[in-house]
Amino acid sequence: MDEEFAKHRIKELQQQRMMVQKKTFTNWINQILSNNQVRIFLTDIFTELKDGVALIALLETISGEKLNRPNRGRMRVHYLENNSRAIAFLKTKINVELIGPENIVDGDRTLILGLIWMIILRFQIASITLEEDESDSSSAKRSAKEALLIWCQRKTAGYENVDVQDFSSSWKDGLAFNALIHAHRPDLINYKSLKQHQRIDNLTNAFTVADEKLGIPKLLDPEDVAVPHPDERSIMTYVSQYYHYFSKMRQGQTGQKRIIKSLVSSSDYGKHLLDVVDMVQKHNLIDSQISSHGKNLKHINKKADNLGRSSELNTDLVQGKLKELNDAYSNLLELSKVRRSKLKQQQQLFEFFRDCDEEESWIFEKWQTVRTAVLGRDVTQIAALIQKHKALESEVNSRQSICFSVVRKGQHLYQRSLDCEKEVRRWVSTLQKQWQQLKDEIANRSSRLQAALTIKQYFADVNEARSWLLEKQPLLESEDCGKDESSADTLLQRHMRLEKEIAAYSGEVKRLGDLAAVAVQQVPLTMCQAENQESKETESCSSDEEAVGLQTPLREHHQAGADKNRLKVKLPESQTARERRQPLGARGKISITISEPSVESETAVDHPLADSPSRKVSKPRRSRSMRRGTTEMQYSSTSRPDNDFNSAVIEDNQRNINSCYSDLCQQAKARRKALQEMIQLYQFYNTCNDFDSWMNDKENGFKTFEPKSDNVEAMQRKYEDFLTELAAGKGRLDEINQLVDEFLKTGHSKEQEIRAKQHEIHKRWAHMLVLKEEKGRELIGTADVKSFLQKCQDTTALLQEKLTLLPNTEISNSMKSVDEERRKQVVSEREIQALETRIEYLTKMAHSIKDTNRAESAAIMEQVHQMEALLHKVKGQASRRRQFLANAHNQQLYSQESKELLLWAGNMKDKLNSKEMGFDVGSAENLLKEHNDLLLEINAQKIKFEKLRELGDRLMKGNCAGEVSHTMQKVMAVQAELEAAWKERNARLQEGLELQQFNREADRIEATLAGHEAFLKINHLGDNVDSVSSLLKRHEDFENVLKLTDQRIRGLQDKASRLSQNSNYANIIRKRVSVISDKWNDLNRSSNYRRNRLLASKKLQEFNRDVAELLMWIDEKFKLASDESYRDPTNILRKLKRHEAVEKEVMANEVRVDDLSKAGNDLIEENHYARDNIQSCLTTLKERWMKLCNKLVERGDKMRQAGQQEQLMELLQDAKTKLEKIEKMLQNPNTGHDLRSSRLLLKEHKWLECDMHELAEKMNGIVNRAQKVATDHFDSQRILEQTQKHLDWFESLQKPLEHRRKVLEATVALHEFYHHSDLELKWIAEHIPSSTSSNYGKSLDMAQSLLQKQKELQVEVNTHKQQFQKVLEMGQQMVSSQHHMAQGIEAKCRELQSRWEELESACGDRRKKLQHSVRFHQFIADASELEAWAAEKLQLVASEDYGKNEAATLKLIKSHKALERQIQDYQGRAEELHKISEGLLLRGLITFNMVDEPQEQIQKRLKELRECSAVRLQKLEETLQFHEYLREIGELEAWVAQQMQTASSEDYGNDYQHVLHLRALYEDFLHLVEAGEERIQGVQTLVKKLLENNHPQSQEITLRKDALRNLWSSLQERARIRGQKLSDAEAVHKCSQDLCDALTHIKEKLKSFPDEIAKDLRGVQAQLRRHEALEHGLSGAEQQLQALVDAADEVLHRCSTQQSADLQDKQQAVVENWETLRAKVDQRREDLEHACKIQRFLAQVRDKVRALHDEKSGLYHQWELKRSWLEKMLLQQIFYRDISQMEKIMNSQEVSVLEMWCSRRYRSWVCILNN
Repeated sequence: MDEEFAKHRIKELQQQRMMVQKKTFTNWINQILSNNQVRIFLTDIFTELKDGVALIALLETISGEKLNRPNRGRMRVHYLENNSRAIAFLKTKINVELIGPENIVDGDRTLILGLIWMIILRFQIASITLEEDESDSSSAKRSAKEALLIWCQRKTAGYENVDVQDFSSSWKDGLAFNALIHAHRPDLINYKSLKQHQRIDNLTNAFTVADEKLGIPKLLDPEDVAVPHPDERSIMTYVSQYYHYFSKMRQGQTGQKRIIKSLVSSSDYGKHLLDVVDMVQKHNLIDSQISSHGKNLKHINKKADNLGRSSELNTDLVQGKLKELNDAYSNLLELSKVRRSKLKQQQQLFEFFRDCDEEESWIFEKWQTVRTAVLGRDVTQIAALIQKHKALESEVNSRQSICFSVVRKGQHLYQRSLDCEKEVRRWVSTLQKQWQQLKDEIANRSSRLQAALTIKQYFADVNEARSWLLEKQPLLESEDCGKDESSADTLLQRHMRLEKEIAAYSGEVKRLGDLAAVAVQQVPLTMCQAENQESKETESCSSDEEAVGLQTPLREHHQAGADKNRLKVKLPESQTARERRQPLGARGKISITISEPSVESETAVDHPLADSPSRKVSKPRRSRSMRRGTTEMQYSSTSRPDNDFNSAVIEDNQRNINSCYSDLCQQAKARRKALQEMIQLYQFYNTCNDFDSWMNDKENGFKTFEPKSDNVEAMQRKYEDFLTELAAGKGRLDEINQLVDEFLKTGHSKEQEIRAKQHEIHKRWAHMLVLKEEKGRELIGTADVKSFLQKCQDTTALLQEKLTLLPNTEISNSMKSVDEERRKQVVSEREIQALETRIEYLTKMAHSIKDTNRAESAAIMEQVHQMEALLHKVKGQASRRRQFLANAHNQQLYSQESKELLLWAGNMKDKLNSKEMGFDVGSAENLLKEHNDLLLEINAQKIKFEKLRELGDRLMKGNCAGEVSHTMQKVMAVQAELEAAWKERNARLQEGLELQQFNREADRIEATLAGHEAFLKINHLGDNVDSVSSLLKRHEDFENVLKLTDQRIRGLQDKASRLSQNSNYANIIRKRVSVISDKWNDLNRSSNYRRNRLLASKKLQEFNRDVAELLMWIDEKFKLASDESYRDPTNILRKLKRHEAVEKEVMANEVRVDDLSKAGNDLIEENHYARDNIQSCLTTLKERWMKLCNKLVERGDKMRQAGQQEQLMELLQDAKTKLEKIEKMLQNPNTGHDLRSSRLLLKEHKWLECDMHELAEKMNGIVNRAQKVATDHFDSQRILEQTQKHLDWFESLQKPLEHRRKVLEATVALHEFYHHSDLELKWIAEHIPSSTSSNYGKSLDMAQSLLQKQKELQVEVNTHKQQFQKVLEMGQQMVSSQHHMAQGIEAKCRELQSRWEELESACGDRRKKLQHSVRFHQFIADASELEAWAAEKLQLVASEDYGKNEAATLKLIKSHKALERQIQDYQGRAEELHKISEGLLLRGLITFNMVDEPQEQIQKRLKELRECSAVRLQKLEETLQFHEYLREIGELEAWVAQQMQTASSEDYGNDYQHVLHLRALYEDFLHLVEAGEERIQGVQTLVKKLLENNHPQSQEITLRKDALRNLWSSLQERARIRGQKLSDAEAVHKCSQDLCDALTHIKEKLKSFPDEIAKDLRGVQAQLRRHEALEHGLSGAEQQLQALVDAADEVLHRCSTQQSADLQDKQQAVVENWETLRAKVDQRREDLEHACKIQRFLAQVRDKVRALHDEKSGLYHQWELKRSWLEKMLLQQIFYRDISQMEKIMNSQEVSVLEMWCSRRYRSWVCILNN
């Protein structure tokens, strides 16, 4: 337990120390990064260092070296890459082998803290050393930690309670930190006031002072240090900051006096601005030091004058030295003044160069931004770019004033005739040129953006059109033509609507064409004007080259390493010159390759000031200049240019849109044709289906046709009806054939399906005809000649009737009558076909009758021939009639169509010949739109013209050629006239629309100009600032509107010039444009004049407003200052605060008054038109201001005196209120009627006592204050009387307060006793019924529940007894203290005691009875459970299942053994029940039978169960042995077979390692075989045991045993043979391996043999010793090699031929390489011996040089002795202190000369020795 606690404690301490280190290191890293302006802040270094960015930034900052830029990715591989860079950098500085990048990424806390600590050691602590005067001679050998510890010990030596022995517990009390600060800055800490036991306070004080006063950040918290063992690393990190801070402070104080004169007389005025500023600051410090020396010099002169007047000594020497000193000081002042002037001029020059460079950089940046900016990829992006460009224009306009101020500064500089006047002039000229270039580029980009917006808008519209076309295309490409005629017709209707929509979209396509033409015109505007730029850049470059040639060699770059990177971007050579002149945005994104910066610097020649009085000041040379070619940029683009800005692309897109639209129209026509074909096809199918169903009906009718002798006439009639219907059916078949022919002529797409359907119909019809013939023959066989002749006559009569009717019908000239005749003709033709069928039938009948009745055959045939001739004549007459009717129909149709077309053409011609012109743009556009609608109508009628022409051509082939030809010519002429008239009117309407658009724009501009003129006629300049600002704002808005109007006017002028070229209204247009231009010029002049007037008015109104506000404010404050409310002391403090606030407000507004006076004087100097009013306002303001200030001072003095008195009276009034309240409470006689009220009164009394204590302190303060206020006060007597009165009142209340407290405490005690006693009696009464109950439970659960409740009751009573005793003790104490209610209290105590004893007795009796009941019920339950278990297990042991395999048998045995254990357990439980039954008390209804009978039954069951269990266990064990034998022998047979495979292997290894591996496997194999022998013996033992027990499977067991023995013998023989072969292979391969190792070792020695020789004697000697050791080692190795070669000879006979040859080759290679190594060793020994001799000679030379160095040290020692002597003389002589100082300086000069002489002599000796 103790060990676990110790481990836990150690782990906890480690975690605490780790947290302290984490906090310290995190704060240290944040401090390092913050001091170097790195915007990284860490809160958890364990997680935030994993990306490597912060670690690289820390290393760059603390080392001052640049690392590769970290990868900003957020994946683990990026984190590992960054941390690898950081660790690789650290490896060059320190050893960091134990940490890898994965440890940082994974957040390994220990390694991360170790890494940060190593960084702190290397970069912050390792630089700590001890100086010579602070350390002994061994300081160089000390570590940084020891040096820091010694420094702390020396700095804190002598401080009480400070003993720094380490960086842990020595710092825990904080005194060491305070001592360090006090040792260097005693003014910051009062060390004597610090206490050692106040650790937190000491640490807080030190950390706060270090942070606030010294700037040492707080890395630790006081709680982290104020522990027994603070963290050593954290303390060292924090203390090292103290060391570095105080070291720098000390170094800064050294050698200042030496620098003053050298700096003042220096001719170096800085080479750049920072250098000059630093020199100016240093010169200011030197001036202050010179000034202090001047004060000392005045003091010396004063003392010298006093000495001369009061002393009789000769002061000539003193006066002479004083004169020299004064002259030197005057010379120093003059030099300082001259240098200050030069530095000021140099600073102004460099500031100008800096401003120029900044302006040039800004201009270049904006120029580059504008020049390289892309034009955007879509309309939204271009719109955003336009907004950005407008913002850029605003920024440029606002920057213009800054640039001009720099130019003016340069003009002032070169007017002073400085040395760099030419360079300044060039800078001024450059800035002006660059500024103009920037404005030109901005204007160019603005036009490019507008053009790009137009082009992109076109492409956006094209994309929408393309989307619309693509959207409609799937509808037209759909193959859905409907499933039936109705659905196809619906689709056709939809398609017709879609066609109308497509036709209406032609206007949008035409608009896109117009927009494309505009976009093509805008394309050149998107290109940079490269030729002009190139020419300008060439001129600028040439002028700059001349300027560079004029530069003097004294010029030097002010930032040598700050050359701007030059952008080099190459264009592909395949681009044309035009593409190279395109803007960057028109060719896609720019790929910029930044070349390495090149530093070009010139060395400035420094000369003394006396040698070169006209020396030129060095100045910076620009690192980059737009004027030298603007930029050296070439543009290369890896991405393709934006093809949108290409006219060819625009034209291609428009052609594509037109083509797509045409294709869409063609698809619409094709779709319409397909739908119409499908409708026709569905109609054809319907006709065929109807005809097919009709033929089915007729076939069914033919099947029922059975002519007999008794129904011949009826069958004949029926047959004739059939023939008539067949004739009608023939007509329907002809219609189907005609439809098919029409389909084939028109090239229907479903031609094959139609032919198939036709073939099917013909096939069915042929079948019908066959049936007809069959039935006809049947009928003929039964008919007679008479009926035949009768039918012939009837048929002939019908034919003659038709013959007479056909030619006699007349035709009228109306279309309706022609159509009626055509319908009649169709009916007649169908009747003729029916007659033809009837005649055919009669003809066949005649032939059949002819064969049967030859006598009548001639008459019959004659009758038949006559009918056929008459039929032929009727058919000819019908054909001629049909042709006649067709010609008549066509002629009527042509006449009607031609009339309709001519009527339409007449109406259309009237519309086209209309002279109506638009009176405005809307009407002109409407007319043009209506005119275009007319074109659509004309195009729609062209189809009718074509059809009419085709119909006329057919008619002209007939008899009406003349009339038709005349009508045709007339129609064609009318069509041509319509087209010409449309074109003429279209041109006229277009011209009218353009004129109306021009007039509308001109009217709008004139209206706008008129409104602007009206606006400018307003002469009101505003009467206050708001109105003037509003007017100015309106005028600015007005000027912005003028800019827009200017663009509109320019657009109007461009449009006018374009219209006047080919228009009849040219003079009107030019005249109107001229009028608008004149108005515009007048408007601009008026606008400029009004703007100047408004600006002047704004200044005046602002001044008047400020003066009025200030005067109002002064009047308001003067009223407050004139108030005499201080005479009333009420709220005097508030009044005083208000007065002080007013005074502060007045003082704060003094600046406002001065600013206002200055502003007014500026307006007067500017000769403002209201200067007299301004002057009067200023005078009034000054007078009122002085009057206000005087009044405020007077009122403030009076109010402060009254305020003190009022405060005192308020304190007394407050005390009076509290005293009255206290006195009223003490007079209250109520002591409480119950416990609650008495406690409340006592609590209130305690609060009252607290108030009295507070009031006592306040009264003391009031008395002291009253005494102070009464001093020299006008009402002192009243103040003292009031104070004494309240003090007496307060003292009189002390005794009543104490008395009331005692009374209240006694009352509270009495009520508490009665309250607690009542509660106890009530509690006892509640618990008595439950302890006297007679219910003991009728079951085990009920009895146990009652017993548990009784136990809880007993626990509750025992627990409550303590509370009861407290109440009794309370009462007894009150009785013993002689309380006034003692008798009542004593009676209450006796009652409580008796009731409590009664409760305890009842609880004890009930608990005993309940325990007896629980034991009895438990016995009955246990007996029942035991009997049921025995009955259940008896069935289980009687089972005959012994397991079918080993696992099942084992499971059964395991279960059986568990059952036996249960039987034993239950036997024990039965015995326990017997013992329990003996101890039961026989009370109530419990008898012997209730206890003994269950026990006898249990014993009987358990005995039977034990017997059955023993029998079953024996049978299970026998079954298990047999299963084990079968399993074991089966496993052995499989194992032996597996080992036979291993023993039979022919693999003997490819090399020595492989053989060893096989040998090891063989040894393992032998061990396995040995183990297998044991298993064989075990199986035999098992077999023997089974056979001895006469197992039923004895025969099977014996056979398996013999087979296993034979297999085992075979395995042993094969194992022996493999072992022998492996031994031979091992010997051969081992020899080969040894030879290879020897050869490799020799080659490694040759490669690693050192070639270099050390540069010192010690190194050469060490190398020589190592070489001797190497030779000794080689001599031993030679013997080993010889033994190895001999061993190889011995094994040659045991290997194959190839192996033998390989061994001999390796022997030869070993011998040759060994000889080479021996030769190289000998040569190396000779080289080392020669180098050793040379180094011995050089060591002797160094000894002589060291002797000279010792001589120099002695000389320094003599100089130190003389310096100490001079210091003693300085302390002895007070007057000659300053004179001696000058002598000391002269002596130091002599010593430095001597030192220089010695150093020169030392260097000459060194040179001699080296030579």
